[in-house]
Amino acid sequence: MALYFALGLNWKVLEHFYSILGGLVDYDLGFAISAPFVLLFGSIILFTPFSFKYLLKPFFALLLITGALSNYAMVKYGIVFDRSMIENIVETNTTEAFSYLNMQSILWFVLSGLVPVVILILMPIRYPATIVRGVVQRVAMMLIPFVLLGGLAGLYFKDYASVGRNNKVLGKEVSPVNYVTGAIQYTKRRYISSSMAFRTVGDDAHQVVKVANGKPTLMFLVIGETARAQSVQANGYGRPTSEFTGKIPGVLAFQNVRSCGTATAVSVPCMFSTMGHDSYDGDVARHSESLMDVLAKAGVSVLWKENDEGCKRVCDRTNHVDINPDDFPDYCANGSCLDEVMLEGLDQEVARLS
Repeated sequence: MALYFALGLNWKVLEHFYSILGGLVDYDLGFAISAPFVLLFGSIILFTPFSFKYLLKPFFALLLITGALSNYAMVKYGIVFDRSMIENIVETNTTEAFSYLNMQSILWFVLSGLVPVVILILMPIRYPATIVRGVVQRVAMMLIPFVLLGGLAGLYFKDYASVGRNNKVLGKEVSPVNYVTGAIQYTKRRYISSSMAFRTVGDDAHQVVKVANGKPTLMFLVIGETARAQSVQANGYGRPTSEFTGKIPGVLAFQNVRSCGTATAVSVPCMFSTMGHDSYDGDVARHSESLMDVLAKAGVSVLWKENDEGCKRVCDRTNHVDINPDDFPDYCANGSCLDEVMLEGLDQEVARLS
């Protein structure tokens, strides 16, 4: 198991490591050779405590399945698994999750995950005769790689410290430590240690100038919460991504803008909170009112219409409509809808706003 994870499911981090070394002017050859052994020894130390009877096969079967999935995501999409990514996975709807299902992902999962699981289940394992002997053997199994790992650390500590300090993402690419640690941090922060009091925002909000007579102002915000600036035509991207709006004179593309994250679960709460990119805290956002609440306090009629993954608590206390794909067969298929569906019934919904 340690060997399979070190070389089979962690080849992406090794590839990244050696690409970093390739960009250096000079490096120690022994340092380069030591990397796979560091992963192997570390895996043995981490895996050995879970090698007891009745625990070994189910535990490692779960690790193999999740390891295969995370490996595919890292290789195919460049995903880095941390607490934020685990949060994004948990809050992703079924439709979006199944959109990643294709022949390539299925084959990858079967060959790198299910096949090893079957081999593990069928493999006969001989356990120590007594508990004491089993504990002694496992301590020895952990002690030997620990000593070897310490020796490598003594020889190349400065090299690893330098590479790690300048390439912190490497630590988030090591499987299964990355997604297991992320899952623990997410669970702890979301369900165990999160006892924060709910905070109101903008209690003194009011309209400076109200419309006395005539037609009130109607304003739309069309939110693309994880759009990449480099992939927008108005920012110089070569492909025509904005054929309709590109014909409208006076359209502005703001350049000095940053999102708090590349996931909806992070970016939407951030952009509707009082916090900026550098000070954003997801726990604070979940336990605070949003811009939607402030507008409502100021007497502005608001409506949130949703055709994605939910408003991530931003609209929970104001008027909101979640599109049900079953209600709009002309615009929706396989649980996913064209954004045009949000125009259906919009006139009536706006008219009902007071």
